[in-house]
Amino acid sequence: MIKLLDPEERKITLSLLGYPENSIGRLMTPDYVYVYPWNTIEEVFATIRKYGKDSETINVIYIINEKGELLDDIRISDFILNAPDKKVSDLMDERFISLNANDDQETAEIFKMNNRVALPVISQSNELLGIVTIDDILWVASEEFSEDMQKMGGTSALEEPYLDVPILNCIKKE
Repeated sequence: MIKLLDPEERKITLSLLGYPENSIGRLMTPDYVYVYPWNTIEEVFATIRKYGKDSETINVIYIINEKGELLDDIRISDFILNAPDKKVSDLMDERFISLNANDDQETAEIFKMNNRVALPVISQSNELLGIVTIDDILWVASEEFSEDMQKMGGTSALEEPYLDVPILNCIKKE
C-alpha cells in the first residue's frame, strides 16, 4: 500500500512508522500552521490563508525558530485581537505544553487538564514534528477501553470493535 502513495505522502508515512508502536509519533499529523517570531500578525494571517486549508486545525498557531524548534503556541484569538503590524514575538510567553513523539498514546488527561483540542509533538531536541488532535486521542482511549472491558469479561481482546465482530468469532475468543 505504501507504494501507492505519492512521494510526499510516502515520506510522511514512512517517517511516522519509524516511531514505536502505541506512541504519539504514530498518531501525529504533520499538517499544522507555523510562523516565526519576527513575523507580523498580518503575515501570520497570510500564512494561515495559504496553508490553513491543508492543516488539521488552525485554532492554535505554532511558533518556531529557524532550526524548527518549538518556541511557543498561540491561539488564533490572540492574533485576531491585536494590531496587524504587531510582531508575533510581542505575543509570546513561551509557556506551552507539548508531547514527545515517543510518549505513550494514552494522554487524554493532558488534553483535558489544559482544555486543548490539539497539542504539538516534539523530538528529543525540541524540534516541532507535528500535532496530535483530541479526536485521535479519544479514538485511542475508546480502543483501550474496549480492550480492557473484553479482558474484564474474561475474553481475550478482539482485533476490531466489539459490535463489528461476528458472533462465532466472539465465542471462539472465550
